[in-house]
Amino acid sequence: MKILAVLFAIILLSGCIIPFGKIHRKGFSQEDLTVPNIYPYTSQKQEKPAATMRSQPGYSYNISWEMGKAYISYGGVAKIFVNNTGNNDIFIYNFGIKIGSQEWRWGNNDTGVFVPTGEKKKFYLSFGSPLTPGKYSYELKISFMIDNKAGVFPFHKRNEWYDNGTSVVKTKKPLSIDIRPYNSSSNYKYSKNYYYYFDKINGMVKPFDPLIMQKANEITSSYPGSYNVFQLCAVFDYLREKMEYIPEEEDVWSTPSETLMDGGGDCEDFAMLFSALVTAKGGTARIYMTDNHAFASIYIGNENDANDILKNIEEYYGTNLFFATFKDKFGYWLVADPLGSFYLGGLPVGSDVIGPLQGEKLYNWGFVGTSKVYIVDVMKE
Repeated sequence: MKILAVLFAIILLSGCIIPFGKIHRKGFSQEDLTVPNIYPYTSQKQEKPAATMRSQPGYSYNISWEMGKAYISYGGVAKIFVNNTGNNDIFIYNFGIKIGSQEWRWGNNDTGVFVPTGEKKKFYLSFGSPLTPGKYSYELKISFMIDNKAGVFPFHKRNEWYDNGTSVVKTKKPLSIDIRPYNSSSNYKYSKNYYYYFDKINGMVKPFDPLIMQKANEITSSYPGSYNVFQLCAVFDYLREKMEYIPEEEDVWSTPSETLMDGGGDCEDFAMLFSALVTAKGGTARIYMTDNHAFASIYIGNENDANDILKNIEEYYGTNLFFATFKDKFGYWLVADPLGSFYLGGLPVGSDVIGPLQGEKLYNWGFVGTSKVYIVDVMKE
């Protein structure tokens, strides 16, 4: 009997027979939370050069893009890359997008971005959508100028600009996009700081590991100063653009340092790496785990703080955006899932829009295909 009692105690303490969500660690208190500072916004766009040339100099560029999920009444966002492969600099001053029979949606026509020869720049363009879900054709247009940097005959004068005007981006196949309807959210339960995941994640994240600290400072070096919004965006973009998603047959988690050295990982690895880098800069992060996915979120304060931060994120990306957030007794938490969206605050994998806007900028959204959501506070110590 004593042996059975000991075995039962071991099983009980291990959590093997503890029902979902019954044992929790303490997690954050208000004193643990840090709101990112607003980064002083200076537009990266410049005034259009004067068009002083009548004849077109030579130019060459490659353009590529990805379209985010688009929903009725919300629209979506396009992320556009332009690689200048020619000998002359170009100046891009507008993009346009047309969905179905809608009017063209344009950016700002008065300012733009220089793309020097041999360089690649990225742009973001938000767009509206039809009110009826379905598959729609779409077109892209680009407006740009060309500098006679090379001074090639017969254009002997260097550094004069030719306005190439606006042209449709040519593609081999017709372009189409799915405009999604509202979906229905799953019936799921939350469990906050369930001891098994809390202990495992906080034992692995280690935000003050020298490699993590070094990488966090390297990624955010363009936005110096104390912990701020643009640093968060830079960390997010780094994971989205530089790290590779590597699915694993067995669910083996890597530490953030290991993920950096491997150049990628699965969703848990991405969530822990993002949380480690943000915490290393002084921020506050959480990790959410569903039946099929894991991602991070960051604390953005009360309603006034959150509104200012979301506006600052739009300034960073240069376009209007919609955001996915959580709200609890502490305030707002912003979703950060580089596997689900190409901008900070977009919808995570395994979620969908379930209704009209909440306020001006917030998705009305929920999880789909899951029965539970674990929330884990990533502690700073």
